[in-house]
Amino acid sequence: MAPSIQRRANAAALCLAIALAAGCQRGGPPLGQRIYDDGVGHNGRIAYTQGPHWLQFAKSGCAVCHGARGQGLTVQASGVTGVAPAVTWAALEERGYDEATLRSALTTGVDPHGREFQYYMPRWELSEAELDALVAHLQAL
Repeated sequence: MAPSIQRRANAAALCLAIALAAGCQRGGPPLGQRIYDDGVGHNGRIAYTQGPHWLQFAKSGCAVCHGARGQGLTVQASGVTGVAPAVTWAALEERGYDEATLRSALTTGVDPHGREFQYYMPRWELSEAELDALVAHLQAL
């Protein structure tokens, strides 16, 4: 093998070894974080059945409204100002959520007390594995 090709092959092998040693999977953050930060699940962009139309073009997930650390934000979009509440696990528990009610709320838009979310909170179409990953990510916030 030519020396330049051998050097490239060695460099590629070293990069792969470093990535594996660091625990990197698929070259990016864990699934729950990808969903929360970017709205990207197992098969690309996560679909939703209700919520603002601009979100489908925003290439963002929960963090665009709820904050990178789940701290909650005041959001202005499409001429509307609203408050997206904190979604840290402690904040969710204070509002009556557990794993089951959170999973349901994310997909149906109904909180643990039977109140429907406002239109601007999307009703996400998440697989069981995606729900598991997102709930685990929120528990870590």
